[in-house]
Amino acid sequence: MPPALRRFVSVGAGAFVLSLILSYLSNELLQRVNIALAAILLLAVIALGVLFDMLGVAAASAREGPFHAMAVDRVPGAAEAILLVRNAHHVSSFSQDVVGDVAGTLSGAIATTIVFALVRVHPEWAAAPLTPGLVAVAAALTIGGKAAEKEFALQHWDRILLQAGRAVLLWTLLKRAVTGRRASVESDGRRKGRSGRASRQSRRQRK
Repeated sequence: MPPALRRFVSVGAGAFVLSLILSYLSNELLQRVNIALAAILLLAVIALGVLFDMLGVAAASAREGPFHAMAVDRVPGAAEAILLVRNAHHVSSFSQDVVGDVAGTLSGAIATTIVFALVRVHPEWAAAPLTPGLVAVAAALTIGGKAAEKEFALQHWDRILLQAGRAVLLWTLLKRAVTGRRASVESDGRRKGRSGRASRQSRRQRK
């Protein structure tokens, strides 16, 4: 498969899955919360898109040198930050092309849902241009936030990637703890099973 086509398939599939999951979760949440909490969810999605765009810009601008010095000093997250820099192309593509674009699309959908909820509560507002107005506000916050963070990301890429590396480290430790606990439970189950079988065999021999 040509590299361009492979990239199209991988990025498109990732965007599809992420969009499906986030859309489902947001729809389920919007059905259970009031308009104020829905507005907070909208701001959270916009912030998510801006933060991941900042991570993509930082990864594309980063150099490994400072993180090697931190890794020698055993700074938590430094080793993970080196991996992020070495995979800057993938990090930037995922952060900006997948998460950023999905967040932008999702924020528009949430804004439309909020408008429908407002019209249900205040039917007299149905004639007002609420949908284009709220979608425009969401777009302005997204675009303005990305414009503001780019300068910060270019100047402080080391701090951003170090924090991202710590997040990766935390996720790795949590996953390892969950996997270890599951393995321990399975081991205890097998041990108890063997003990039970041995006990039954011993009772049969005594009889």
